[in-house]
Amino acid sequence: MVDDIHDTQEIVVKPLGKQMKALPCYSGATIMGDGRVSLILDVLGVAQQAGLLESVGEAGAGEAEAAAGAVSERQTLLLFRAAGLPQAAVPLSLVARLEEFPRSRVEGSGSRQVVQYRDRILPLVSMAGPLGEEITREPGADPLPVIVFTEGGASVGLIVEEILDVVEEEVRIRDNTRRPGVLGAAIVAGKVTDFLDLRVVLASGGMGGGAATGRRLEILLAEPSAFQRALMRNDLEMAGHRVIEAASAEEAARKLTGAVDILAADVSMVDPPGGGEGAGRSRFPLRQHASEFGVGVLALQGGAVTESVAAGGEVSCKYDREAVLASIQRLAAALERSAPATAARAQSPAGAVPAGRV
Repeated sequence: MVDDIHDTQEIVVKPLGKQMKALPCYSGATIMGDGRVSLILDVLGVAQQAGLLESVGEAGAGEAEAAAGAVSERQTLLLFRAAGLPQAAVPLSLVARLEEFPRSRVEGSGSRQVVQYRDRILPLVSMAGPLGEEITREPGADPLPVIVFTEGGASVGLIVEEILDVVEEEVRIRDNTRRPGVLGAAIVAGKVTDFLDLRVVLASGGMGGGAATGRRLEILLAEPSAFQRALMRNDLEMAGHRVIEAASAEEAARKLTGAVDILAADVSMVDPPGGGEGAGRSRFPLRQHASEFGVGVLALQGGAVTESVAAGGEVSCKYDREAVLASIQRLAAALERSAPATAARAQSPAGAVPAGRV
């Protein structure tokens, strides 16, 4: 509370004299234009004198924690406009290339539009198909803006009306209502933005995912963010796996059974902060629970994975699609190697003496 506010000015701060340095309420002094000396208040010092410093520190810590969480949710997105979608987005990490094709190069193959691309035939799809709208053949932009997606050596081109921008933003889902071709909507760059369901787009282009491990895995995906769960489910299903979702450690613990091959969970659920016998660790020991069922565990974190963290087990950055799929492959391979030994132990009669021992 002050009596009056006179003005704002740019000043040169001078250090306090030795007689006043012990006063916590002042940080310095300045000489005003009329020659008068003005003391500069130290806000933290005033707060300390008033006994508010502890609460200020707690508030600052809360703001820092929120800021750290916001950074972990930032993603690089490609924004575009397509049929029926004024502004749509897809993670840039999923995009192979951005191309422009003259309409004269577009050919027909059965009921599909295709183009010759890098010694291959690239199927072209319009968002009208995945959205369930009627596909029109009206003239549009020339050349055609196309987003090329590649999966497992196969590619498909998505015809769009315009490439808008590439942005890095914190994304929080605002509308979880899924509809054909769209995962949901969020506010990006100040506008309502629909997020592409890439699996549906690729399927409309004749692409089907196949698990790189040679079999379809049952993956329990435990992630608190509905938006991130939708994106990761997309990636895993495109790779040919079956995904079960859980939004919390409690839900994951209920759904974790012997039918699950891999638990992919946010690191806070697998290894709650605090370590030791923390409350979260003892209440929902997901890693221990998974090991009892012989389930592989992949911890998902928001930042880059350091060597020291990775040494503690299989860890991937949840925003790095290739790293997550590579971790899934390694866990699947380890499960395949351990399966014969597990089966042999299960079939051994109780009390049997190993060969060569008396």
